[in-house]
Amino acid sequence: MNEPNQKKEGELRPEGFPSPPLILVVDPDENIRRLLQFNLKRSGCEAVLARDGEQALRLLDQHREVHLVVLLLRLPGLTGLETLRRIRARADPPSVIVMAAEATLEEAVTCLKMGAYDFVRKTNGFDDLRLSIRNALQAIALRKEVADLRARLEEQDTHFPEIVSRSPAMTQVK
Repeated sequence: MNEPNQKKEGELRPEGFPSPPLILVVDPDENIRRLLQFNLKRSGCEAVLARDGEQALRLLDQHREVHLVVLLLRLPGLTGLETLRRIRARADPPSVIVMAAEATLEEAVTCLKMGAYDFVRKTNGFDDLRLSIRNALQAIALRKEVADLRARLEEQDTHFPEIVSRSPAMTQVK
């Protein structure tokens, strides 16, 4: 039996996430979207689904708490690259993993240069995507932890900015 805070086997949610991570899956194939949603749900995540870039951007407006976007490179209408560019241009954008069945090395490099967290080949199944999602969520949790620690440190330093110390006793005095 699992304790309340104990991670279940196969769970993607890292420590530091108070609730299940919300992942936006963007793929024109409804079967792929549903399969990813099912696998993400089994792994402790929640998923919202979009069939194209335009719908993905609308959903990001509605679900500002999206932590991660899994984005197919080849999309009808608004391309995957343009969707990636628009997501990354937002204030406090979610991380993006770009997925492609077929892509050139140049396209993968372009996606990474545009700010994608990772580039995954769709043909490798859920295992590679799962690893990428886990790593991205861990990076998100670490960034949040660092930001929280910096805020706490700045709060402490505003009380006595002229005192510089790393000693636990002095920190307690401050």
